[in-house]
This record gives sequence, C-alpha cells and structure tokens, in this order.
Amino acid sequence: MTKHPMHDMDFSAAAQALSALNNLGIDELGVLYRLELTAGAVYGELADRLDDRAVAEVLRRNGREEFGHAKRVRRAMVIKAGIDYVPPPYIEDRYSAALPERVTPEMLVSMVAGERAGDGDYQRWAESDRNVEVAGLLRLSGAEETKHAERLAAALGLE
Repeated sequence: MTKHPMHDMDFSAAAQALSALNNLGIDELGVLYRLELTAGAVYGELADRLDDRAVAEVLRRNGREEFGHAKRVRRAMVIKAGIDYVPPPYIEDRYSAALPERVTPEMLVSMVAGERAGDGDYQRWAESDRNVEVAGLLRLSGAEETKHAERLAAALGLE
C-alpha cells in the first residue's frame, strides 16, 4: 500500500484536502484518524495557553472527545478493510500544526465554526458510505463536533 499524499501535508492542509472529499476510503480514513489524534493534542496545548479556566476546560474536554473520534475512525477502517487489517504505523504520527504563542478570541470563534463544519463533513461522508456501521460511526462523531461547537460557543458567551 502506498502512502496517501495527504499524509505528507501539515494539519491544516490535510484537513482542508479531506474536507473537499465526498467519501472516504481506507486511506482517507487513515488521514482522518491522524487528524483526530492531532486535534486532540492541539486542544490540550491550546488549553494550556489560556488564562480563562472555563474555556480551557472546554478545550480539554473537546480534545478528549477528539481522541474518541480517532478510535471510532480506526474501528471504521477495520470494518471496511476486514478484521485482519493492520493499519500502517505512520498513521499514529501526529501532523505538524503551527500553534500561536497566544490564543486570541478570534481564534476561538474560528474554532467554533470549524467544529460546525466538521459535523457537515462527517455527515456528508456518512451519507456516501455504503456500510451502515461505518456510516453510523461517522454520524456519531459528526454530532459530537456540533456539541464541541456549542460547548465552546457557550463558554465564550456567543450563544
């Protein structure tokens, strides 16, 4: 199996490229797995840079759930490929992600929008997947992306 070109991108570029797709095969699910692992870590790092403890806790909680999304994606990969499937080891590597020294309010608002867009991506991918179990896993993670957006928006006083 050759390595998908999205694995050689940084976090942002890989996320944008994956978002442009209407359906996900095994290789693309590997990219999504890495993105979710990276997102979980990024949320924790951003939370550590915040003075606002309530917003930081929301980011940490969302980050823990992103790790849960990664587990679901890995399950989806095995369902699609078969029980004997062993993912390539490089999917455990996190993407490089440029993080600012200081987390700005504008960045946090942008994260709310990004979470909502993530739900749309997950729902679109679920609609195109012929495997009912895989589609269900994708829908569940998508719904949680919207919860992440709502939780962060509430902590920021946006809703």
